[in-house]
Amino acid sequence: MEHKFSLLKISDIGKMEGIQEIENINSDYSITSWLIQIRHKKISELSNFDLSRFLRQELFLKYICYEVISRLKTNPFQGHMREGELLELLSRLNKEFWEENPSLQREIILLLDIIFEKHLPFIKEDDWFDDGDIRYIFHSLYKLTSKLQILYKYADAFIQTELELRALDYFGKQLIKEVRDNARREINSKFNNILKENNELSKGIQTLNKEQIQMLRSFIMTAVDTLLYQLLFTLDQNPEIKINVDIDGQEVKDIGNNVGTNGLYSNLFGPKGWIARYSSEKE
Repeated sequence: MEHKFSLLKISDIGKMEGIQEIENINSDYSITSWLIQIRHKKISELSNFDLSRFLRQELFLKYICYEVISRLKTNPFQGHMREGELLELLSRLNKEFWEENPSLQREIILLLDIIFEKHLPFIKEDDWFDDGDIRYIFHSLYKLTSKLQILYKYADAFIQTELELRALDYFGKQLIKEVRDNARREINSKFNNILKENNELSKGIQTLNKEQIQMLRSFIMTAVDTLLYQLLFTLDQNPEIKINVDIDGQEVKDIGNNVGTNGLYSNLFGPKGWIARYSSEKE
């Protein structure tokens, strides 16, 4: 059944949200240009590309999500760029959004029931999906059910996924504590020793004031993070290099391909990244 919001035009939604003209939306030029192009379209007439872009920009979500969920009830793994894209974009929305929109929360839970009961049992047997697609979809479902606090309902489906996530975190923790932090401490010690030596390099550094020396020290330290980033990015770009991790006596193979499309390198930075969570050498 088509939701009443599906008949709304994008320009109508803008006015309902207090935006008299789409052109007045405060955004970069490319997004504003796109909104002008689709302003006369009804939500039901939007392409998957359009819906994906609305979700990425978190724009008009309480209207757009009804259409997304409606389409996913017909084909839960559709998207614009790849299989499962719309589902993955829904999984990025924070739990507060779902709590503030209980009607949408009920709809997404109904959708998840359909997916787990009717679709997941057959997805691994479908030649349309490769292993990367399957992991991408499972991680999206894991994030969604966690945010909606209904993970317990589908725990059996996520036994392998939870193991993969633990293996990934174990790898990240060792990388930060044993490689990054130790390297930074060693470099910092050597830098202090250089300052005490009587040579041209030491004399050159000592011509700087305290603030400049600290800036130089910080710049050198960033080289460690740059090196780690490039290492992880290279591993992500070379699927023939595989990292296996043992967790509780079980081997998780190729953890670089168990993290969806963002890759190992995307776990390094950010408020929930490996450095923020595991490093004792953040400065």
